[in-house]
Amino acid sequence: MIQTKRRVRSINQVAAFFQERDPDTAITNSAIRKAVKDGSIPSVSIGTRKLIVLEDVAHYFNVTITDD
Repeated sequence: MIQTKRRVRSINQVAAFFQERDPDTAITNSAIRKAVKDGSIPSVSIGTRKLIVLEDVAHYFNVTITDD
């Protein structure tokens, strides 16, 4: 069985991850929040925070994550 690393982060952390790698990215807090709100990206609520899996966001926006 192949195990894949699933990185659970807040929406702000995920947006910062993509913006750090590409300052001109269209993957913003608001774009991620909209996709979470409409159910396109699964999330878990912890209090008022929404936690999402970084790889789910990459899949939704059709981008490849490389570990630099």
